[in-house]
Amino acid sequence: MRYMPIDLSLFVTNRERFIKQLKQNAIAVFHSNDIMPRSADGTYPFV
Repeated sequence: MRYMPIDLSLFVTNRERFIKQLKQNAIAVFHSNDIMPRSADGTYPFV
């Protein structure tokens, strides 16, 4: 393994803290896609 895995409780704690800060009937959308490469040394500006 190249690195030690992150403890899952970190993510649980962060989600709980974030949810407490959301206003009622609010929505949050997160994406974790990698940045799309367009060539060997550049990425798309809209990503």
